[in-house]
Amino acid sequence: MAKKTFTFILHDDTVNTKGFRMLTSGADLSVFENNPVMLLNHDDWDLPIGRWENIRVEGTRILADAVFDEDDERAAAVMGKVERGFLKAASIGAWPGKSSDDPSLMLPGQTFPTMITWK
Repeated sequence: MAKKTFTFILHDDTVNTKGFRMLTSGADLSVFENNPVMLLNHDDWDLPIGRWENIRVEGTRILADAVFDEDDERAAAVMGKVERGFLKAASIGAWPGKSSDDPSLMLPGQTFPTMITWK
């Protein structure tokens, strides 16, 4: 049986819900690419619900294909939400690196510095 994959935009350069933004050009994806686990709600103290494949940067966006662990009941339930259109977004967890208060990097609605490097 072929595995089901679902493409998500994990990150872009826009202002996030916390009021800051992270430049895609400053992302170090090496740690993520070495262990691309999919966590539910960034819950890193619980088991993953799947993995990310085909991680890629397209312009100012980071995309990846979600592969759910269909043998895991909770993961299968989340996959069902995706299939039925109830869950349409995902986000990448990140550790901040360097930030900048440079006004040229600020966007409308941004209330905190811009992360210019992050993992």
